[in-house]
Amino acid sequence: MLSFLGEGITSRSDNRDIHKHKNELETHKKNILDAQKLIGYGSLSIYDLPDNRFDSIDLLDIIKLVEKEKASFQPDVIFTHHGGDLNIDHRRTFEAVVTSCRPMEDERSKQS
Repeated sequence: MLSFLGEGITSRSDNRDIHKHKNELETHKKNILDAQKLIGYGSLSIYDLPDNRFDSIDLLDIIKLVEKEKASFQPDVIFTHHGGDLNIDHRRTFEAVVTSCRPMEDERSKQS
């Protein structure tokens, strides 16, 4: 399972304007799908959270996306970003993944 949380484009402008970047966003999504086919990756999820603005989204909402993906795939191992990454989206993703893997009775993924 491979998941893309952020749309990856709109942080290049002062304001997030998905209409201004419509063509770039479509090309970016097409490139992701082309890479999936080329690599032969079976399962892929693409979300459109605002690029470099994950700090404007409630952490709980990001956690719910991660938990949704975990429930559908039930992984033993999850690879994510380093918690000390300078990119805010990477740090928030790390926080969401760690939170979604918190010790619970039915949790398969183990933190290390």
